[in-house]
Amino acid sequence: FRNETLNFVLSNCKYSFFLNLTIKYDSTLAKHIKNYDTQLFKWQKQVLKWSL
Repeated sequence: FRNETLNFVLSNCKYSFFLNLTIKYDSTLAKHIKNYDTQLFKWQKQVLKWSL
């Protein structure tokens, strides 16, 4: 049942709205996501350097 609900929400155009709402009200989560994005970006740049 949970998967079906999730699929519905994901396919729903309001998905991004819900996501923004979640991040807005859960600043801890937002901070973690931002941290993760930054780390990922740094890591990708490092990998690019190595591969050149």
